[in-house]
Amino acid sequence: MTTRPQKNNKPPLEETLVECLDIYFQRLGEQKPHAVLAMVTEVIEKSTIAYVINKTGGNISKASQILGVTRATLRKKISNYKIDNGKSV
Repeated sequence: MTTRPQKNNKPPLEETLVECLDIYFQRLGEQKPHAVLAMVTEVIEKSTIAYVINKTGGNISKASQILGVTRATLRKKISNYKIDNGKSV
C-alpha cells in the first residue's frame, strides 16, 4: 500500500475531507450553505457502514464490532440508509 505525503500533518482521511469541503464550497458559489455537518455526517456514515458490511461479507456481528456500535444500532442505520449487502439501494 502506498501512502501519500500529508499536508499540514493532517491524517489522510481528514486531509481528504477538507479537500472535499473546499470543492463543495467552491461549487456552492454565492449560494448559502445549509446543514453542512449533517450532510457530511450522513455521507461519511452511510459510506463507511456500506464499506464495512461489504468487507465483512455481510456479517453484521463483525461489522458492528469493527464500527464500534451494537448490532441493533447497526441494523437501524442499515434500515435508515437503505443499505443492502454493503451496497446502497
